[in-house]
Amino acid sequence: MPPFREGFALVLGNRELRSLAILPMVLGFFAFIFIYALAVWLLGGWVAHLIGTGISRFGGQFDASVLGRVLVALALLFVSQAIYLGSATSIATPIWEHMTKRIENLKFGAVPEATVSITRTGLEIAMRIGFAIFVSLIALSVSWILAGVLAAFLAGCLALCDLTSPAFARRRVLFPRQIAAAFRLPGALPFAVVAGACAYIPLLNLLMLPGLLATGTLMVARALPAPYPQETT
Repeated sequence: MPPFREGFALVLGNRELRSLAILPMVLGFFAFIFIYALAVWLLGGWVAHLIGTGISRFGGQFDASVLGRVLVALALLFVSQAIYLGSATSIATPIWEHMTKRIENLKFGAVPEATVSITRTGLEIAMRIGFAIFVSLIALSVSWILAGVLAAFLAGCLALCDLTSPAFARRRVLFPRQIAAAFRLPGALPFAVVAGACAYIPLLNLLMLPGLLATGTLMVARALPAPYPQETT
């Protein structure tokens, strides 16, 4: 099983980690609200147009502008976890990088330090954003299956990849190779299930994220002990 208790205890018991945890959560939340509202406005208008076109073919008239946006808003609730995680990880990557380094330092006394070029870092971010959008679209398309359970599991899989990425990057395991490495971690499936379950409770999603990040970091650190020159901080 993933070391959930250990990961959450680290964050809750250390003032510095608590401070580092708050900022990404806040930034990710505002980015999520913006993306969610924009998606409802744009996609809702498109869905409303489709509904209106379909009704007009049968000789009727109906203003579906409100209905279209309501339908899109409800559908997006099933992928809120994926949208939030994608937003938070895109904005808060430097903060999370520092936070996960402190976690490894506190627990193991040192952290591996791999050098990644600026070009490769930019490519990494771009690929991750694209991957998050791709998974979100898939989750949206299957959101009706099993009352959203499958979509929530896909969001949990995305969380597994995102929340282990800083620790993997320090070990030169980069995207997309990191995806396979993440699913080979001991406890990967339970981690994805727990992270995905948070999709149903948005507030719990916010509160769980720092602890899940710490848990994912510990999973990687134990599965791949530091093979590179170490720095103590």
